[in-house]
Parts: sequence; structure tokens; C-alpha cells
Amino acid sequence: MFTHIPAQCTIKIFTVSGVLVDVIEVNNSVNHRGTDWDLNSEANGTAFWDLKTKEGLDVAAGYYIYHIKSLLTGKEKMGKFAIIK
Repeated sequence: MFTHIPAQCTIKIFTVSGVLVDVIEVNNSVNHRGTDWDLNSEANGTAFWDLKTKEGLDVAAGYYIYHIKSLLTGKEKMGKFAIIK
């Protein structure tokens, strides 16, 4: 799960060797809100990743790099994380 991210952004996940694993489009805007209690709000920046590649395969344990780009401001953030199985 990705938290504290822009409500509208693109997340790209790469292996440490630079191979693109998956792309997650985050659009937690008011237009996509089901009810007033729905977590999809402009202030909520969360996204769930199912730990699968863009081809639908399970990812391997290891280190990965993420790249987040805000659709509203254009700001970018990169970081790394590990998957332990």
C-alpha cells in the first residue's frame, strides 16, 4: 500500500535493474467518490498494489524502486522498498 501520496498521480514500479514492473494510476478525486464517507477524496493519497506485474504475474521477493508523479503539480518522488515473502 502506498500512503501519503498525491490524490491524483501515477506510480511506476521498477526492479533495481530498471525493468518496469507495474504502473498504477491513482485518481482519488471527488468525482469518483461513492458517498461522503468514501476514502476517495482530494485529500486522500492512498493506493493499493496487488503485488502483481502488469502481465498479472506475482512479483518476486527483493528490492524495488518506485517513481511517483503528481498529475496536478508535476512534482516527482522516487524511493525504494523491499518485498519479503
